[in-house]
Amino acid sequence: LQVPLTYSYDPLTDERKMIVESKCCDGLTFVATGRMNTFKNRDAFAQYVAMLGGKVSNSVTQKTNYLVNNDADSS
Repeated sequence: LQVPLTYSYDPLTDERKMIVESKCCDGLTFVATGRMNTFKNRDAFAQYVAMLGGKVSNSVTQKTNYLVNNDADSS
């Protein structure tokens, strides 16, 4: 999932913050299984999905829209 991002810079705190310009996952529910390679950990994945308007669940239910199984490219 690739989303257009912009960054803001705060010179007082020397912080660069990501600004998401899309809510393309609004109302969608994701479940992640397997290893996280693209994201640092499951919390980072959940934060990313939340920034896009979605949510992450711990188990598959009827409300699950996407199951992410091993976020790495297979080789």
